[in-house]
Amino acid sequence: VCGDRCLGLEEFNLTATSLRSEAEQGSPDDLAILLCMCIGLGWELGKQTPLITSETGNGYLAWLNPLTGWIFVDLSYVLKDLSKKAALGHIESTLVLKRPLPQSVAALLENAYRQNNQLQVVGDLTVHKKTSRKKLSLQSAHHSSSVANLLGSIRSAALATIGRRDVAAFVSLGFELINKSDFHYISPRVEEIWQGCSSLYQSIGLGPTVPPKEEVDATRIGSRVTPGSTWIQEVFIEASGQVDSQRCGKRYTLDSLIAHHNAYTRYVSLFMHMTVGCRHRRE
Repeated sequence: VCGDRCLGLEEFNLTATSLRSEAEQGSPDDLAILLCMCIGLGWELGKQTPLITSETGNGYLAWLNPLTGWIFVDLSYVLKDLSKKAALGHIESTLVLKRPLPQSVAALLENAYRQNNQLQVVGDLTVHKKTSRKKLSLQSAHHSSSVANLLGSIRSAALATIGRRDVAAFVSLGFELINKSDFHYISPRVEEIWQGCSSLYQSIGLGPTVPPKEEVDATRIGSRVTPGSTWIQEVFIEASGQVDSQRCGKRYTLDSLIAHHNAYTRYVSLFMHMTVGCRHRRE
């Protein structure tokens, strides 16, 4: 995803573990790097992420709740071209993405915030004002690895760990993992994203996620026009019924043969669309 400059999963694990250790020993700069890594916005944007103790962001693209350890991202800014029209058969979805921090990082952030509730953004934690080109200077990382390399590697780490491009994209905000046209149909479940975060954090040495206060529901994130399973079944039942109703029989005309052929073609093409994810580009 980020080319030759990406940290491999093993190197990423060692580096993230070292940063966690430094943060636990009182380094606010390393805590800020870990937060930006989990947010997925990069160093300069990540530092501007506000700390807000509520689930509403008041117009912000992303925000962190320092008391619950939850990351919120309003995807309406990023996915503004998605269709806003929805029918009853479409799956209910939201564009407010909610993800957990690792428990270890969330505890450090909460402690820092309770000690100084004047903290307004992630950047307020920094002391040495690192730039994205700043070298990591950690024994576990390559000598040329920078903060930007580390933060960019979260996407490839997510894909390697999770294995699903759609979930990995929402977990790491790595939307380059998905074709632009596919966003109109992709809507992973909230529980899948939380599980993806858990797998990613465990794989890079940050431990388990902050547990949700209640059971994570089946709400979807993303497309508003993803058809529900009942609607899909109805479409296939109707297409199958047309094939049966237009069978030619022993005595048939050219028109009846064409009608049956077209009905059967529609039925088979539906299966092809469902199995390979293809669609007519002009429809």
